[in-house]
Amino acid sequence: MSTSHRSGGLKQSNKNHKSSKSSKRALSRKLGAGRIEKAKKNASKSKLGAASSARQNRQNEAAMRRKSKKAVSQSKRRIGSTSSETDVPKIVGVLCLSEGRLGPEGEGRMEESDIRRYIESLPSTEPSKSDVTVTTVPQLKGQFQLITPSDFSSSSSDYLSGVLKMALASDILLVAFDGVSALSEAIKAEGDNVHTTDGDEEYPNLLSPSGERALAALKAQGIPNITSLLVLPDGSVEASAVSKKNGGLTKGNRRKIDDLRKYVSRFLRGEVGEDVKVVEDDSIPLASEGSPGSSAMDAPAPSNSLALPPPPPLIRALISAPASAVQFTSLSPRNYLLSTEYSHDAASRTFAVTGYLRGNGAMDANNLVHIAGVGTFQVDSIEVVQKQRKNNNGNVLEAAAGRIVRPKEGEREQLEMFATPDGLDGEQNLVGFDGDDQLAEFDDMDEEEVEEEKTARPAGWSDYQSAWLEDADQDDLKSIGSEGEEYDRGELSDMFNKKGDKNPDDDDGMADMEDDMEVSEAERKELAKRRRKAEEEMEFPDEVQVGDGEVASSRFARYRSLQSFRKSAWDPKENLPEDYASLFHFSNFKATARSVLSEQKEISSEMLKAAQNAKKKNDNDNDNVDMKDGDDNSDDEDSYDLSTCVSSNTRVKITLANFNQEHFAAASASRTLSLCSLLPHENKMSVLHFNICQTLKCETSDDSGVDNPVKSKDVLTFQVGWRTWQSKPIFSQNNLNSDKHKFERFLTPGAYMACSAYGPVTYGPCPVLIWREPRPGQKMRQLVAVGSVMNADADRVVIKRIILTGYPVRVHKRTATVKYMFYNPEDVKWFKPAGLTTKHGLQGNIMESIGTHGAMKCLFNQPIKQHDTVCLILYKRIYPKYEDSSEALTVV
Repeated sequence: MSTSHRSGGLKQSNKNHKSSKSSKRALSRKLGAGRIEKAKKNASKSKLGAASSARQNRQNEAAMRRKSKKAVSQSKRRIGSTSSETDVPKIVGVLCLSEGRLGPEGEGRMEESDIRRYIESLPSTEPSKSDVTVTTVPQLKGQFQLITPSDFSSSSSDYLSGVLKMALASDILLVAFDGVSALSEAIKAEGDNVHTTDGDEEYPNLLSPSGERALAALKAQGIPNITSLLVLPDGSVEASAVSKKNGGLTKGNRRKIDDLRKYVSRFLRGEVGEDVKVVEDDSIPLASEGSPGSSAMDAPAPSNSLALPPPPPLIRALISAPASAVQFTSLSPRNYLLSTEYSHDAASRTFAVTGYLRGNGAMDANNLVHIAGVGTFQVDSIEVVQKQRKNNNGNVLEAAAGRIVRPKEGEREQLEMFATPDGLDGEQNLVGFDGDDQLAEFDDMDEEEVEEEKTARPAGWSDYQSAWLEDADQDDLKSIGSEGEEYDRGELSDMFNKKGDKNPDDDDGMADMEDDMEVSEAERKELAKRRRKAEEEMEFPDEVQVGDGEVASSRFARYRSLQSFRKSAWDPKENLPEDYASLFHFSNFKATARSVLSEQKEISSEMLKAAQNAKKKNDNDNDNVDMKDGDDNSDDEDSYDLSTCVSSNTRVKITLANFNQEHFAAASASRTLSLCSLLPHENKMSVLHFNICQTLKCETSDDSGVDNPVKSKDVLTFQVGWRTWQSKPIFSQNNLNSDKHKFERFLTPGAYMACSAYGPVTYGPCPVLIWREPRPGQKMRQLVAVGSVMNADADRVVIKRIILTGYPVRVHKRTATVKYMFYNPEDVKWFKPAGLTTKHGLQGNIMESIGTHGAMKCLFNQPIKQHDTVCLILYKRIYPKYEDSSEALTVV
């Protein structure tokens, strides 16, 4: 008989491990994570079925996620494939970040056009009917189209704008570096001793100043998938600095080339944030070897594709790289088109553009279309262009006519950007300020810019000497200057009577600008004044000084006092300016944007289903099938009318209406046109708000090196997505816990701010680049801030704060006599209801006026110190401005 041991009451029990809390593994074990309970014997079949079905659902969802990710990856790589159904060429933008020179003596300069001519000169190039060459590679079954910044901007001063437009339309960005000049300078510095490093050598001249500006702007806007090209010298070329004697770039000196390639890879990984493939190529012809029409480039292509030479590594990298456009264009449901095939009919005022429709969504003929650099227009018709097919003998077969889509008159978006106010509505936003024009003009000026007008005085007289001139007769003044004395307005007295502890030899940085003869004396004074105000704003923010004899109640008549900036109420519809009557107001902008974007996504998904159903019905004629009839859910109430829509990745011919001769002249200025569709309400004018930051790469200094701060209400150029316009914005803090936002007079470097400006509605996410146009004598415009679109809200309250300061001269516990805040008793009585604060955190009130010079008696909640400063804080709502109030904004 077998027995089993059973523990008794004297069983040994060891102490548990002492720990403050259980481990992650123990907690997950208690929660039963990753464990499936076994079904009990007496469990019902319904419970067993529910558990098994839940597990099967999880497996199906995981498989669907894997399948969708694989489909997205394959679709990116299939763009540009000649074997795919869409047959859309991949767009490759060429950008040179180096300004080195090629050739033995540096007579040829590497440019984007050199690289494009080299790629297009390969035997696999197939020219199209237009001036754009589509490069096809039969061995790899791929094709791509090359574009350069010069295609979008003809002038060299607008080179950066062409780079940004090129990047928005590109699927791949080919970044080229000049390795010839970099290695030549490295060998020159090294001398006869060949010294190699393990990739730690620096090449400071590899990135040019213009390339650095272009890279900073591209990072703010968005960068497509990057492929790097390192141009190396040809083996047959021996420069004076790159020769065998100096350890030249021969096969035996491959390590030096590897060091340069590692440096380029490390540099791009630090700038872009991901590994970039670096392709080396030494077969690019130098500019000194001949013109683009040389015999090497004009060699005829072999008729047999099997006899073609193997494609170089650069072509293989471009074909195999996945097409990943800028995030703004890849995620937004806006369609865009890149074309050089366009024609204008002056009689009918129509403009026809032909090209491949790209993007995620489906283009609706009822929506508006924007051409970058030209304007916004209505669509007259969209024709699907059939591709020409060839038989085995090479003969072109006749293609059937494509489907023509026309907008519906009742559903078309209108071109009116501004609303038409109704004077009988009686709304607050139609009522402006009817006060004194002089007061309105005075109020628009900054308080620190208000200066007392100076009377004429003899040259060299001080303020003290000319004080009696205020009561003198003008005839006496003429007699004073009758002996040949010159008059001034106080310039000399200001020079010799500067206030403060400044060094007389310090001229606010003007010595650096003496050599710049293009800058006038008035401009130098204005720059010095602006820098001085920016420094004062940083040291004493929002503080305003009332001048002696100035009436503060008249100067600050529009200001009010608030008990609490965060909790006090401020009606957003109160006393709006007249400009707000012509703007569009959204009750809930986020809900509107969410509804529009979700509707566009549903339309694109239904278009995809309709195309699949049409393919099943008729595989030979896909483009001639009515989309509405091909949709199985067309009778459903929730389905959309797809009769006015055209799917993406289709070659179309878009005809625009009301296109005059001026628009055609603007369109003909650039070699390539970029056209994009606008979503509903995106042509309406409202108050846009951007989240911006002045980064280290942004430029605020002039060509002379003098810093020029960015001030509110300066005329700035906004580049929001595909559109560009000018406006006078205001800067403010983005207070998340308050419905009021504090106004900022200057753009603070390194700090994120909210920028409010008049502009067309744009749904986010969308990149924003803010430029400052060059003044006379400057070469190029400056990138002053970058950011993204927040929302469009005309009810956002931006409050300007000013602080009037006074000093206690007599203190007795909680009571003090304050001077130098006002200079007449009427101002004391006017601001008596307002509360006072001190820089040491005390709260107080004005009790009464003392004397006739603006002194006042104040009471505080705690005893005040003698060295404390008394502050009176006032607020006023402020609005952005048009660049020119008499004209509407021009969006190009």
